[in-house]
Amino acid sequence: MPLLYFLCYIAQGASLRRGDPMKSPGDAAFIALLGRYLADKDKSFSSLSSELEYRFRTEWSDVDDYVNPFGDERGLEFDSVWIFDLENDKIFLRKEDQDSVAPLSLAQDGSLTLADFQILPSTPKTPPLEEAFSVGSFWEPQMRPCPRKKAISGRLLRDFGHTWRHLTRRSMNETTFLKLAYATLWIATMKFTIIDRKGWYRSLKKEPFVWVTYLPVWDTPQENLFQAGPCWIVLAQNPSHGLEMVRSHMRGVETGAPFAENVTRYLILGVQQVVLCEAEGSELKWTKPETLFADPLPSSQAAIDMILWATDATADADADARLQQQRTALNRLPVEIQDAILFDQSENPLASAILGYKLGLGSPFSWMDGDREIVVRTHRRHRRQLTSVQTFIILNNIKSGLMYQGQD
Repeated sequence: MPLLYFLCYIAQGASLRRGDPMKSPGDAAFIALLGRYLADKDKSFSSLSSELEYRFRTEWSDVDDYVNPFGDERGLEFDSVWIFDLENDKIFLRKEDQDSVAPLSLAQDGSLTLADFQILPSTPKTPPLEEAFSVGSFWEPQMRPCPRKKAISGRLLRDFGHTWRHLTRRSMNETTFLKLAYATLWIATMKFTIIDRKGWYRSLKKEPFVWVTYLPVWDTPQENLFQAGPCWIVLAQNPSHGLEMVRSHMRGVETGAPFAENVTRYLILGVQQVVLCEAEGSELKWTKPETLFADPLPSSQAAIDMILWATDATADADADARLQQQRTALNRLPVEIQDAILFDQSENPLASAILGYKLGLGSPFSWMDGDREIVVRTHRRHRRQLTSVQTFIILNNIKSGLMYQGQD
């Protein structure tokens, strides 16, 4: 029988503490331990928290949000998640197939049993179509995202969503949401950096870059409504709330003309779903909500195209005029020669592709390094001198969890 682990959280007001994974004795045995640890102890919040951390001897740390380890292969070794909500006198028990709750006071009295836990209503694992968007016909814009940017950012977005799927499959707090939302925008607008590992490297641990208990740690702004290029970005986990933010903005701000006279566009980015809106005067139309990151559903190409197109300042410009503005001697060369020139600029094909996007040169990136496909690596691994370059995607000076390398 495989060895199983559990996670433990202690919530008190705005404070949230989490212990490192611990070996699970089983739910009934865990409850029996609680009875011994907490019975006849001081019932103040600080004493309860200190007693729990003392009794469960592991590393404890402050965290921004909960994680739910169930739902993919990285969480197979977890048996349960215990949450002690001190201020509300509750113990939550999360299992793979259900959540339940019991009074914390029963554990303090030494009388708590598994039978005292009441099963909570299940929540849908995939986002339903919001009621505000379910009536009437949807706007269907003719989107033409830049092929070079789509080849790079589109792939990165899919891999990013899959890497952090343990967070996006369920609700999250505002801090985590903003970190993921801004990361999505940074990737879509190519505002990331790359770091190459070219020399010999030996990894002491072949652990994952992002494990099922990890939270993003890059810093982000706190604004949830701002302009990015030609489009207003609305960050809202609930698309219906995002639509209300759009309407409020339409009433309170004089509409500019980024694409056409008296026309303003809004991108409602909810991480799980994306909606594109267009306002003309007092009239507002919107697209059907499309799935972005909502594991186990795949990211829809429409959602990715919406983000890439809406944030591209030249997305609606006439293609011939745009090409004419950027034409140089290099642009007049056959595309095969452009590709060869870009290839010589770096031993990292991804770096060459990013340069090609910035200069408007070359073919859309094929994610090939010679005859080897470039793939995302989920675990730390050795690098020998003659193997492909390892490329890390960096967001605001922090590793994103994405590393790419040519297949061996």
